[in-house]
Amino acid sequence: MSVLVVICAITSVGVMWPLTCAAEPPDVILPKPNQLKEMIGAVVDNHPKIFTVTNTRQQENALYNKIDAVKKMVEEGNYMEAAEKLEKDIAPRLLICDTQRIRARSWLSHDPELRDIAYEFAGMCQEKIEDILDGLTNYDG
Repeated sequence: MSVLVVICAITSVGVMWPLTCAAEPPDVILPKPNQLKEMIGAVVDNHPKIFTVTNTRQQENALYNKIDAVKKMVEEGNYMEAAEKLEKDIAPRLLICDTQRIRARSWLSHDPELRDIAYEFAGMCQEKIEDILDGLTNYDG
């Protein structure tokens, strides 16, 4: 849980990952957003109220559209834009934190019955997002 708190703190400050190196080739990066979509789909299938509104499928589709936009940016070589989209538009939707500011941007349910699942899901999503960001920023090929 302390890792998640650190992630929340980093995200709340709005730290931009440094893009000083060339990114991994697109064929290495592109499967990663699909893996994030698969994780989201699996959790939504098993926990249909994981998101904050009654229409979880609508929020799921909105996330898929955002992830697809990241993939398109990668395909076009716009790695900085892709990283910014991940950090500012996708990651905050998949966080659970105790601060009001972060919680207001998150789409994850605050239902006490789903608390453990939501925390685990948020952690998995943030790990995958970090993996994608690493791919966008840490390749010197």
